[in-house]
Amino acid sequence: MVHAAPQTDGDVSLVVSSGIIYAGCAGRIFCLNFSGDITLTRGFLSGGPETRIALHHLCTLLFVGVDGYAAALDARGFGIVWFEKMQDGSGPTCVLESRDKVYVGCNGRVYRFDYANGTVKKTADLGTTTGYREVHLALDKDLKCLFVGTHGYGACLGVEFLERKYLKSLPGSGHSVTHVTAKGDKAFFANNGRVFQLDANGDVVGRNDLDGYGNVGISLAMLGADRLIVGPDGYCVGILLLKPGTECYVTIGLPQDMRLCVS
Repeated sequence: MVHAAPQTDGDVSLVVSSGIIYAGCAGRIFCLNFSGDITLTRGFLSGGPETRIALHHLCTLLFVGVDGYAAALDARGFGIVWFEKMQDGSGPTCVLESRDKVYVGCNGRVYRFDYANGTVKKTADLGTTTGYREVHLALDKDLKCLFVGTHGYGACLGVEFLERKYLKSLPGSGHSVTHVTAKGDKAFFANNGRVFQLDANGDVVGRNDLDGYGNVGISLAMLGADRLIVGPDGYCVGILLLKPGTECYVTIGLPQDMRLCVS
């Protein structure tokens, strides 16, 4: 099945749950079945660089981030439950939900919202250090740490009060969009052609410069317990994570091994 959202152009954010596909693109939200039929749509805002979505763990609400706004929609009918504008203008807006906590990242700030009414409970301002740029979010396995990638930095915040545990300038990254993912208590950050693992103190314990695979558009995902999948510049790279001092390599779909040793 290949389906193009009508009259849209841009990145597409997807969530799949209970036979339903939710998609966000260019300020619009779509609901599709597994046959590719659009069963529901809503124009959220006109345009916007990206539309990012997250689903409540009980599948009752769909959280939306687009161009400096965050909202909660009824997941079945797309009625607006709450709608809030972030501080300091527009830009890509990341959303993440866990156990009735909604986290939003935009322009160097991270917010924790009340999932039911959209009240801002806490705010963390990383912008004075990192620059007011795009923010990406991930949670650890035990839901004790919120990892943040922004503007060439990796950060760790507390999940309740958003207190800062570390803020690390990633070596050689420059001021670039920084993606993040987590596996267990491990946090991985990627930007500008590089992948890093940071420990609980914010120290770099693993690094891969992805030589030969470009330096733009890096995205991250975990596959199983020991494989990190990286998408740089049109490639799909798999990195096998092993203990320091052991042979550490990758052979997933590419003709050249990549190396990253981590603790």
